[in-house]
Amino acid sequence: MAECKWSVQTKPVAAFTASELANRAPATPVLGREFVNSSERNRFMDLFCRARFQSAPGSGAYIGVYLIPALDETTWVDGSAAVPPQESLMLAAFQVRQATSQQILAVTKVIIPPVRFRLLWLNATGATTTANVGDNQVFVRFYNEEVL
Repeated sequence: MAECKWSVQTKPVAAFTASELANRAPATPVLGREFVNSSERNRFMDLFCRARFQSAPGSGAYIGVYLIPALDETTWVDGSAAVPPQESLMLAAFQVRQATSQQILAVTKVIIPPVRFRLLWLNATGATTTANVGDNQVFVRFYNEEVL
């Protein structure tokens, strides 16, 4: 009988440069770095989010993360700092607390496609992020299942 185990996970890597998410106003999208899953062919991704705000976010506030693919490996679908992504590309929503203290959030075992992609971060909290570099970041970790 076959046994399923998790493969070795990659170490978490930053999806955005250190300063990109600092001092970001509400409704401000930020396009992150490119990942090439067309060659790596990982099936799953964990996302970890660090968030801190200058004032407390409202009830039901969240940080949205969208997966913006390049399906033919060269042409990116809509979703950038200037063009809003379609809602069907939402990968994760990190629900934040109504607090100004540091928040550490996670979404795990997210299925990802075997394509080149970038993550787009959207502040849907109603509050501006802090200006301190490192207070706000999204890290990703990739892995697969192994059938033994």
